[in-house]
Amino acid sequence: MLFDARRNYLAVDDDSGERRDPKLQFKIPSNGVFFPTVNDAHDRGGEFHDYFLRIELE
Repeated sequence: MLFDARRNYLAVDDDSGERRDPKLQFKIPSNGVFFPTVNDAHDRGGEFHDYFLRIELE
């Protein structure tokens, strides 16, 4: 999920296409503060679960 500084949702993805893993692509509309978040859809995450977050700038 991606939020702006006012905590508004900008984008969200759960399962991308035929993949079970999300892939979120979003063009930031302007300068500002943005918050990407990663969470477990079933609330089973924890210290024994790994998450990978990659942010690319174009």
